[in-house]
Amino acid sequence: AKAGFAGAPDSDWIEIHNPRNTPLDLAGYGLSDDPALPFKWVMPAAVVPAHGFLVVFASERATPVDPAGNLHAPFKLSADAGSVVLTAPGGVTASAILNYPPQREDLAYGLTRQGAERFLEPTPRQFNHATSYAGWLHEPVFSVERGYKDAPFTLTITTPDAGAQILTSTDGKAPYNAYTAPFSVTSSRSVRASTARADYKSPRIQTHTYIFVNDIITASYMNTSITQNSAYTTRLPARLPH
Repeated sequence: AKAGFAGAPDSDWIEIHNPRNTPLDLAGYGLSDDPALPFKWVMPAAVVPAHGFLVVFASERATPVDPAGNLHAPFKLSADAGSVVLTAPGGVTASAILNYPPQREDLAYGLTRQGAERFLEPTPRQFNHATSYAGWLHEPVFSVERGYKDAPFTLTITTPDAGAQILTSTDGKAPYNAYTAPFSVTSSRSVRASTARADYKSPRIQTHTYIFVNDIITASYMNTSITQNSAYTTRLPARLPH
């Protein structure tokens, strides 16, 4: 999983579930991110209770147990794609997820209660009852970077995800308007955007704030004895951030 959870070390983690009615001692089991090297890490004594769970952190730590008692594997999980294999001491594969797809933070990847491999809302040390997804969506891309502006411009928002709908808002609320075409930005405003698609995890909302220099000069909170003074007409814009 690429997702963290409260009180845990800041690293990826692998969760092992024991479906048996008796405890399972994992001493001598192999845990690996490479199917060709199933015993890349030979696990120390670690008992998983009946129907219980064990979390192993993929942190590359040299020592297998930290002061809090957490287990650490000496390898990390690839965010691009990879595998996780648990092998019994006799060499039989006990469990495996092979060729998992590219990962992202804040989501886990594993088996649902129905046995399907899916992206999951993290539920460490619990059954995977949470919402699952076929995949995740990228953050929308703004054609104009946030910041100070001197002139109106046309804003285009795109997404690399086929079939995803772009949603926007300009009133500070979460995006709710369907984006259908580029639009003009002629005054200071914040534009928020996200994407949505059925069965896919939406990305974090992106907010781009555009501030027009002339809007600052004419704002009601500015001192008009300066902003309306002809002596400063050409000097004010140059002194404001760009």
